[in-house]
Amino acid sequence: MRIVGFAQDNGACTAIRIRNPVARIGSLGLADTYLIGPTEEDIPGQLEKADIVILGRAFAENVIRGIDTLQSSDKPVVFDLDDNFFNISPFSPHYKELGIMPVNMESMDGLAKVPMWEEGVNFEAKKNRKVREMAIEVIRSVSCLTVTTAPLKKVYSRFNDNVRIVPNSLDFRVWNYQPIKHMSGNVRILWTGAGNHTEDFMFIQPVLSDIQKKYPNVTIVFAGSDWRHVKGSIDYSRVEVAPWTEYVAYPYVMKSLCCDIGIAPIRTNDFDDCRSNIKWLEYSALKMATVATNFGDYKRTMKSGKDCLLVEEKKDWFDALSRLIEDETYRKELAENAYKEVRNRYNLDFVADRWAKIFKETLGGTN
Repeated sequence: MRIVGFAQDNGACTAIRIRNPVARIGSLGLADTYLIGPTEEDIPGQLEKADIVILGRAFAENVIRGIDTLQSSDKPVVFDLDDNFFNISPFSPHYKELGIMPVNMESMDGLAKVPMWEEGVNFEAKKNRKVREMAIEVIRSVSCLTVTTAPLKKVYSRFNDNVRIVPNSLDFRVWNYQPIKHMSGNVRILWTGAGNHTEDFMFIQPVLSDIQKKYPNVTIVFAGSDWRHVKGSIDYSRVEVAPWTEYVAYPYVMKSLCCDIGIAPIRTNDFDDCRSNIKWLEYSALKMATVATNFGDYKRTMKSGKDCLLVEEKKDWFDALSRLIEDETYRKELAENAYKEVRNRYNLDFVADRWAKIFKETLGGTN
């Protein structure tokens, strides 16, 4: 079996869901594998040598034509999606490419409606509806769709009968823990989140501000976004910001931040119910104790009080963070338990077998 993975970019999703699994299947000797990218000189030639192809997160006419060509040549295509692309928040910058309805929001005084996404001004609903149509056509046409969570499987099973769940995983050859070194008594709290987490930040911001006021020994670290543009009371003289980097460097950046606690606030809606537990995986691989919202994949996969703390209201968040700041022994106990759990269950060395099995079964289904 020769698996060819099409890695369309150097982003995190492509790395975690295509580049790394395909490469690991090859290095473990589970199958013959090859990775191609947009700059590959002989894409048709490499695809011709494939028995099965995996790609993801690409909705366009040429993608549809390519899938049809491959499958008509008895080369099944596996397509991967790790988000609910049919339910994008208006607060996400991706609404520009994926939103299909104009959106108004209330003004600060609550007396008027202010255009947030306005047709022909900052997005094109008609164009985005065409993208959605192509997405559905892609999902319907492929031999297998892989997703990260059960709710995401339910979303896409409306369009494809062969949807398989493969959890996100980490390559522990790269995500190798190293003891943190920072000033004694200082506690560092990390949140990784890009612009599509604006609503999450608006929720957690007052909690972090209160934590700063109570604990002068706390440093807050934001990886991915600098949230100064969102009005609030956080003291940014006690905040560090690590901008996004190429994913190949991301694990090393995360290690260099030397943090003790990782936070993962999410909203309790359909979109976030489909999200994976990737933040917990990354925090735990580096032996940080995690505080997360008691919802979605966090609630489904984590055990509060054993390998994390799961909370809901702002007061619960404040209390959980306070306990971990004050009790170093308990903080390290949660982190150690989470590290063992993630290394055993979400290790790419093991999850690669699940990927390989799906490829084999999908290929067998075409014979």
